[in-house]
Amino acid sequence: MDNPVKNFFSSFNFLKGGDGDNAVGIDIGSSAIKVVEIKKRKGKAVLETYGAIALGSYADTDIGRITNLPLEKVVEALKEVLKQSGVTTTSSAFSIPVQSSLVFTISLPTQVKESEISSIVPTEARKYIPLPITEVSLDYFILPQKESSFEEVNNPDLPPVLPEKTEVLVVAIQNDAVSK
Repeated sequence: MDNPVKNFFSSFNFLKGGDGDNAVGIDIGSSAIKVVEIKKRKGKAVLETYGAIALGSYADTDIGRITNLPLEKVVEALKEVLKQSGVTTTSSAFSIPVQSSLVFTISLPTQVKESEISSIVPTEARKYIPLPITEVSLDYFILPQKESSFEEVNNPDLPPVLPEKTEVLVVAIQNDAVSK
């Protein structure tokens, strides 16, 4: 089956830095589509342009009402909001509905090597995810260690503070939401 959304975005570079210093964020909601184009200038994110379009008129209902549009209508509305807002970049990022995702942290012993974490995360994630692990896409980020305060470092009366655990942020997204 031909997927019009995938066809539309085949020219976009998803999270790969296609244009280098700019990206468009796209939020496809149930009542509107919102877009923002961000450019990097002198190390800071700067809003270049933004736009929003209500989906009610595409579903022959009132503006602001929740819609359940076919993909062709979503693509039509998305093309329109990108055109109206003047977005020029081809690098993009998407938001995922909160009901399709789960974010949590896991604590691992500091003795665990960074190279081992990728094989540990799926096993630990099973404890938190109410679906078979094969039905989700997982990613993780090792959180930075808490830095010791000036007082903790320079007070000889205090024992040295050693991290007891490595904290890992884990994100799980339903494969159905990703493929949509």
